[in-house]
Amino acid sequence: MESQTATQFFPILSGGKFYPVTFSKILSIFYTSNQKCFTIEELQFKTNLSIDEIKYGLLFLISIEEISKEEKNILSEVCYSFNIEGHIKNLKDSVSTSKKMLDALENTVDQRDTSNLMLNDFIKETIVFYSEVLDYIEIKINEHFNCKTFK
Repeated sequence: MESQTATQFFPILSGGKFYPVTFSKILSIFYTSNQKCFTIEELQFKTNLSIDEIKYGLLFLISIEEISKEEKNILSEVCYSFNIEGHIKNLKDSVSTSKKMLDALENTVDQRDTSNLMLNDFIKETIVFYSEVLDYIEIKINEHFNCKTFK
């Protein structure tokens, strides 16, 4: 199932931001391959990205805990693997960040005057809608990921 396409489904929840294509290509390799660890050269071969693009992407993905850097032993090359626990943490953080954004939107709508009631009502319904969706997502994250160990 190995793929060289850059499907933009990473991350599904991200505060409204999509990863650049470079990051998506790197993450796609981990999702579509049965191999656990990859060297920079293997990622470069599978993604057709430059070494610099791979290094930059890995640095970013490590910084947000989506990817882990590993060394098998002193003599072996450094390899990189998908960080499941980091990804779950990021899902939870995305919900939390989105809820904070809704709180800010609620404060904003409370400051609005009554000159555009239709928009005020729309904003209030939007807040309710996203609150319900985020509550549901939070329940599902806890249901699917809290009790399991992915090692």
